[in-house]
Amino acid sequence: MKHTFFLLPLFMLVACQQPIDERLADETRQWTETNCPKIIDEITRLDSMSYDKASKTLHYWYSVSGEADNDAFWLCYDAQRPLHKQQIADQLRVNTEMKNIVAQKRNIQYNYRSISTRKLLYALQVTPADYQ
Repeated sequence: MKHTFFLLPLFMLVACQQPIDERLADETRQWTETNCPKIIDEITRLDSMSYDKASKTLHYWYSVSGEADNDAFWLCYDAQRPLHKQQIADQLRVNTEMKNIVAQKRNIQYNYRSISTRKLLYALQVTPADYQ
């Protein structure tokens, strides 16, 4: 399962006077309205992005189908959680589109829901401690 970053022009659209958390909330909502749903691969669809100001967390909300639409798949995936966290952290350090999120030390969480039941099957959060 690949983790794709979709923040493209975030931080560039809204005036600098707006507080960072307000900007992130507005820009993720606008990006979602324009770009979602977005097919990532044959079993994964990005449904939305959101930003939770209270926890300072950028959320990616995915729906999964086919072989990934069951708990057993995610139990196997969870066994590799430290590796996946490290891979995402490594990507964050070099991804220029995410440099402002990284600089602002925000959490990033990937949420995977069943397309058939909408049940949350898996969530992985990467914190500034992971990617700094």
